[in-house]
Amino acid sequence: MPFKTGSSFLVFEHFLREMGLIFELTHINPSSGTQNVLCLPSLAADVLLFGVPLKLMDGDAANIPIHWLGYVFAQFKRRLTREQCRTRVLTNIGVHHAKNAEVLSALFGVKFPEGRKDQGVYIGIFSLPDNLRKDTGCDFLLLVDVEGLCNGKQNDMLIHDNEMATVATGLSDVLMQNISSHAGVVPLNREMVVREK
Repeated sequence: MPFKTGSSFLVFEHFLREMGLIFELTHINPSSGTQNVLCLPSLAADVLLFGVPLKLMDGDAANIPIHWLGYVFAQFKRRLTREQCRTRVLTNIGVHHAKNAEVLSALFGVKFPEGRKDQGVYIGIFSLPDNLRKDTGCDFLLLVDVEGLCNGKQNDMLIHDNEMATVATGLSDVLMQNISSHAGVVPLNREMVVREK
């Protein structure tokens, strides 16, 4: 149950984001942290394996914490045997209010928080059942949820939207587009596909 303050919620994802920022700061300036900071990626990998989504990209700041994510996924890979490391990335992309999180939650039984107010690219891990592992050729689906596209009309927001869509598409093996009646999705996706080519 999230802790509610006024109209906003404080959930575990916020703590993960702050852990990432602390780790990035320590990585940039080693004298600013302690050895305890080095255990943060291990904790994040554990909660990722337990189904808590991790923020890959902050859509408001267009920031990708590269060092943090690299260490978290290295810890994730360490927890798996060599035979269990085959992954595929499935991205669900759609405009704001298209209920992307609800679609992924319904299709895969994972729990992406619904009704987020912030922009960003989130990832969750879905472990495939044994009978599907052989058919699909992978052990885990990395589920990417893009939130907050076409949320504003300003030109700088369109730039952030294009950046988020490009990052999410570039990571994907499979891309699902959540179609909505929102008019901004057509030019956004056209530019995103042109960038990928």
